[in-house]
Amino acid sequence: MAPNLALVGFMASGKSTVGRICSERLGFAFLDTDKLVEDRSGMSVREVFEQWGEPRFREMETAAVELAAMRDRVVIATGGGAVLLPRNVEALRARCVVVYLSVSPQAVMERTEGDTSRPLLETGSEAARRLGVLLGQRESYYRSAAHAVVDGQSELPAAIAQRVISAYRGVAVRWFDLQGRGT
Repeated sequence: MAPNLALVGFMASGKSTVGRICSERLGFAFLDTDKLVEDRSGMSVREVFEQWGEPRFREMETAAVELAAMRDRVVIATGGGAVLLPRNVEALRARCVVVYLSVSPQAVMERTEGDTSRPLLETGSEAARRLGVLLGQRESYYRSAAHAVVDGQSELPAAIAQRVISAYRGVAVRWFDLQGRGT
């Protein structure tokens, strides 16, 4: 059985876009944990944050991550904060090759201009600085969760997806070796 592929990274790093391309190329299903939360709650992520707060959203996100990771032959796009909880990282790493899509705060600002659907996205003159701080706070979480890191901003999504697939395949070989040894 091939391991799943999980994409982690900051909001607007391309996890969903690149993930869909990877799923097509690998012949895997595609799952987005934010979409799973929305489907189960009947609300947008922003509405969940507004009505129940971030702690409740994180609980729902954990359920979505665990559900997604237990599937076979899937590419999973996680929410930007999924790696903040060790339980999520453990669930992903147990059955997935985890790839971190790295982006700069400037790329996030460009990609999210006018986007009102992201609850942690701030607007105004201090937005870029705040995004930089938040990304900086999460960087070590992304890196420690990941088996591989791919630059998520320097090329078109199809080229980034190809690099993700190459990283996935390289790690999957080692992943099988580790699984075969019972580690």
